[in-house]
Amino acid sequence: MVFRSIFLFGILNILCSYAQKKDILKITTTFEEKDAITGLPYYENTKSYETKYRYWSSNNLKSRELYFFQNSDTSKIIQTSELSFVYDTKGNILVKTSFYDNSNSIVKNVEKFKYNSSGKVIRREEKSYFGNAPSVWKYHTIQNYTYNTLNDIVFKLDSSLIFQETEINNPNVWQVLGQIYEYDLQNRLVKTGYTSNLSETDYTPTLINIYKTSESNDTLISKYFYQGQSTQTDTIVRTKITDGVIEKNSGMFGFTSKTFNKNMQLIEQYKNSTYLTEERLRYTYNEKGKIEKEYYYQNDTLIGYAHKGVYEVETIYLYDKNDSLINKTATGWFKVNYSGRPFRRFNFIQKTNYEYITENTSKEISAADDVILFPNPATEWVEISNTLGVECIKNVKIINEKGARVFEKNFARFYNDQINGTCTERIQLSFLPKGVYLVVMDAGNEKYVTKRLLKDK
Repeated sequence: MVFRSIFLFGILNILCSYAQKKDILKITTTFEEKDAITGLPYYENTKSYETKYRYWSSNNLKSRELYFFQNSDTSKIIQTSELSFVYDTKGNILVKTSFYDNSNSIVKNVEKFKYNSSGKVIRREEKSYFGNAPSVWKYHTIQNYTYNTLNDIVFKLDSSLIFQETEINNPNVWQVLGQIYEYDLQNRLVKTGYTSNLSETDYTPTLINIYKTSESNDTLISKYFYQGQSTQTDTIVRTKITDGVIEKNSGMFGFTSKTFNKNMQLIEQYKNSTYLTEERLRYTYNEKGKIEKEYYYQNDTLIGYAHKGVYEVETIYLYDKNDSLINKTATGWFKVNYSGRPFRRFNFIQKTNYEYITENTSKEISAADDVILFPNPATEWVEISNTLGVECIKNVKIINEKGARVFEKNFARFYNDQINGTCTERIQLSFLPKGVYLVVMDAGNEKYVTKRLLKDK
């Protein structure tokens, strides 16, 4: 097996395990920091945010919704972010869609995947749309993967294109990056190569990494060559101790030491590098192997940057009787300076609550006819109106024909037309392709209404 670092976070797998018996994992976080002397906040406003993870019955992650609020006021959304997934029958991700809106810029990203019979990705295609008119950029990339008979990757071809939508004479030049992988008879990685040539036929590597693993698999030496010249050498040494393993990595840019317990869980890490003067990380676990305390320290005051600082935080984890995480509280301090100014110290506390929710069947608004979509069919925008006899719509989702959420927005309150007695809001649709959509409107208190929308052009 290839000698690799053991410590991987795997956040999506962790979140799936947290919500095995629930439909939704709701995470609410508040962050507050104050100057240690004056008591004034570091930022102008204290921020809070809410994240919702939704799951399929198979426990695969279905979607993630993230909302940032101003001053803990959930009616003042300053930023939204969405992520949704579509899977095949084997649990492989087929489509991954993300949407980001901070009122100044919109980003929409779609990734599509294809797999071989062994479940390995053989093709990944990504299309992105970001910015606001008239400055709108588009990004398109295609990645193709080739594997050997043991299903280890041997070649990756990455072709990408980025351009402004307003460019008239866009040359559509694709940038091509090829990556090669070679293995020894023990199936250990011994060489990787990279090329950034613009040719789609010449993949001669300009950067080569050579790996040499000891027969006992306890030492890995990596040597990096650029256009034939050696630029860096890294050495990783793994040593067994009484109840675990110590892994040390030394190279051109610094030194890292990691200590694992007998279950190969990280319990301590130390890093000293060119870009980060010092970093320390420690974990303690309960008898069931779950993290109960985390300590982190960072010091970059010796780096020649204008912005320097020291950061220290301790985080406590709490679980319920089912071993599901219910609270995480981080307390600490940081000390920063800018462009030679005196250091200022700030104390902070961040509280995160985890709530596991089973979705209930919602109640449909009886006066559905009082909710109007106009125009319908629509081209550039649609206006949603409902009478004040029914509560103003608080949330709008747009679902495409494949069942994927392509748009969602929360509203503190629709525009109130006192003369006509209606709540009204206009939604831009220019980013949506032509097709039939379902608009789901939530008025709160488990009341909702759905309407069919035809997007023309």
